[in-house]
Amino acid sequence: MDIWWIKGLWSYIYWDFIPAMLEDPIMQSHPSSLDYLSQLLLFPEQLEERVPSNAITRFFSFPHHSMLGIEIAKTFFFRRRFFEANEILRIVLSIDPNNLNARSLRMVIFRCIASEAPSFRVSDIQFKRAEKEATYILENGGFLDEDFYCEYGVISLTKAVVTLRRLRTEAVGVEAQTDIAQSKKSILTYQKKSGRNFRESHEGISYRIPVGLFALQHSDTGQFVNAGSNSFYTA
Repeated sequence: MDIWWIKGLWSYIYWDFIPAMLEDPIMQSHPSSLDYLSQLLLFPEQLEERVPSNAITRFFSFPHHSMLGIEIAKTFFFRRRFFEANEILRIVLSIDPNNLNARSLRMVIFRCIASEAPSFRVSDIQFKRAEKEATYILENGGFLDEDFYCEYGVISLTKAVVTLRRLRTEAVGVEAQTDIAQSKKSILTYQKKSGRNFRESHEGISYRIPVGLFALQHSDTGQFVNAGSNSFYTA
């Protein structure tokens, strides 16, 4: 039996937030905020003049302010509001398709949606979207730092875990086992390219670092028999 060990990939929330953004009324999780937000995103011309000024209306007034859009999307992502985050990133990328921060965040969002999808087929669609974003970044990003390669490696890690979980409960076919083998290769590749086992403090700021420990086991016949995943957090 072969055991594949992957150590040192970090991911998820390692950035700071703008305090005012976290307190903005329209970006809260209570029902009234969600209702206004849905209408504002879908029909902004009907609602912008009727709601108090907020982060969303300010961004709609200055859509070329990509930093504001990305900060809004980050806050939505933190609240696990993936649809809303993607809508904001869609606007940012419609103005600047090569914005690597927006592309990278959208890649992570698709990965998170895939990990929570109700079926293998749905998760596979979302993983492919994440991989397309990664491919675009690789082709257009120029110099890429450790952040991108770690996030890209975690896509393959998550895909392997999700696929193995589905193999136990769904008839997902031989192609799923092929996906796992390919994910293993991708994880190793991008772990090496990231250059570090875990993120260090930057300019005196201490980040929360997920350090993943992951093992995939399979028999000599190629049948996958076990999988485990644990995350350890440090600051």
